[in-house]
Amino acid sequence: HNKTLYISNYKLEELDSKSNQLKPLVASNSGRQILSVLSLNDSIMLLGKMEDIFTYNTNSNVLKLVKNYMTKPISPNMVYHFFKRFDGTIWAASETGLFLLNKQGDIIDCYGENANAKNVLPVSNFTDVFEDAKGMVWVTTNGYGLYKWDRKKNTAIRFGIEDGLPTNAIYSILEDNEKKLWMGSENGLIDRKST
Repeated sequence: HNKTLYISNYKLEELDSKSNQLKPLVASNSGRQILSVLSLNDSIMLLGKMEDIFTYNTNSNVLKLVKNYMTKPISPNMVYHFFKRFDGTIWAASETGLFLLNKQGDIIDCYGENANAKNVLPVSNFTDVFEDAKGMVWVTTNGYGLYKWDRKKNTAIRFGIEDGLPTNAIYSILEDNEKKLWMGSENGLIDRKST
């Protein structure tokens, strides 16, 4: 964020590159861990916590709970990862669903097994979300495998142990220059061609 390295756990800290020391910025309320961080702009960062999503203003040092504009709000718990798609939309992968955020970081929709009828996905326990070079969205889960999700068609194809994966507990996903997907799992690193 702004050429500064931030480190999070139970508090957000800034690394002072001159002194090589950590400077505490904000402590997580109620002892809840900060699990994920995403820079929204030059002054605002999203913080995914064990319970809910917050914005942090690096200029004013203000921590604020994001607004939830859903008709029937679902709260994000265990927000493991934020992801910004090619179209600019921001997503948060959590144990209670895949959340769509606006440019200010506020929650505008949720996808998962407990979401409204148009947003149903087979599970809600998401650990990561990624868009490959072809624009396909891949979602990892904690125990339910890997999903190839087409939001426009509202279809999700599941890949699991029965499809050759060594485990259904997949925690992260990225794509390399050869268009191969790499996933971090409870059994180590997994590679897969993005088909």
